[in-house]
Amino acid sequence: MALRFRPMRREDIPPCVEMVRAHSILGPRQGNTIEHLSAVCIRLLGREAFRAVVFEDAKDSQVRRVGAGVSVFVSDDFLAELKTPPFLAPN
Repeated sequence: MALRFRPMRREDIPPCVEMVRAHSILGPRQGNTIEHLSAVCIRLLGREAFRAVVFEDAKDSQVRRVGAGVSVFVSDDFLAELKTPPFLAPN
């Protein structure tokens, strides 16, 4: 495996969302909110407080996406709100 990473591009978002949806832990944990993940990533892509990368296996001449990573900066107030029960997903 020749693992590498690069910044996420707009065309990477749908397959990366599908990776999250198919993941045995992350997919079910997201519930119906997974339907909004593509739109959110598209809106945030390229913003200073949002960093997204794609991990690829670049063995030989084949390149295959194997994962994605995202980091964000949020305010203390926003984080406190996220951590306050109840943890209900919007309908």
